[in-house]
Amino acid sequence: MIIFGGFEDGERTNSTVIFHFNRNLVWSRVKTEETDRMPEPRSGHGATVYKGTMFVFGGKTENNRKLNDLWAFNISSNSWSEVELTDDICPTVRSGHTLVTYGDQLLLFGGIYEVTKELNDIYAFVPSLRRWVAL
Repeated sequence: MIIFGGFEDGERTNSTVIFHFNRNLVWSRVKTEETDRMPEPRSGHGATVYKGTMFVFGGKTENNRKLNDLWAFNISSNSWSEVELTDDICPTVRSGHTLVTYGDQLLLFGGIYEVTKELNDIYAFVPSLRRWVAL
């Protein structure tokens, strides 16, 4: 089980921790180099695993700025990379949304754009093409 971000000691974090079901049921924190690029601290993001990679989309920062970036965490190498899209289609900034894996794509649903504006849209991300499709 992999957990990224959320709150730690009352502040948003960008730490990644793994629970090892097959190794004595222990937690371990993923160690990264200070020079490694990784997502900024956030909460309210969506995350799902597809073919050995955890994808993280959106959320909000410490100052409540909403995000619409997409990051990939390679589970075998413990490394992050920001996903570079092949076109300009990208879901709007949001937090509190759902991101799930379905077949060979990631599905994004809803979320909160502003306190008084909830979203009701659906996007599919196709990892092999590195592009979003509005449904």
